[in-house]
Amino acid sequence: VAETKAAGMNYDGDTAKGSRGRVRTESPSGVAHQTFEVLAAHHDVAECAVVGAADELKGQVPLGFLVLKAGVNRPHAEIVREVVQMVRDRIGPVAAFKTAVVVNSLPKTRSGKMLRATMQKIADSQEFKVPATIDDPAILGEIKEALKPAGYARS
Repeated sequence: VAETKAAGMNYDGDTAKGSRGRVRTESPSGVAHQTFEVLAAHHDVAECAVVGAADELKGQVPLGFLVLKAGVNRPHAEIVREVVQMVRDRIGPVAAFKTAVVVNSLPKTRSGKMLRATMQKIADSQEFKVPATIDDPAILGEIKEALKPAGYARS
């Protein structure tokens, strides 16, 4: 697998290794991929994901999910402000990145594949089926609850 360097880390497709150790990654495409790389570079982030959430004006905007490293006791709002500013500084306003939520874990299949499409449907208040291969279905409810204060997952 080809490696690329971004945000001070070496990516090998599924994980990234940097000065803070190995971080599991899932890489979407385009600007969302660049946004994802910036989020993964934050020193308090253990895992992250970016999905496209529905937006009336732009069609879709990137929405970040952050799992913090063990022992991080800083206010979540402060970390979210930092990652939003990092994206603006490194990518620019074209990224249209304004929203991230901190969650305890990300929904994955038993084989470790992140369920970004399901996360997107939850954010967009769409019906979704719980995949048969999901590792922990309770995480989907946690994702929904974390999104509500940010104005997503309204139903």
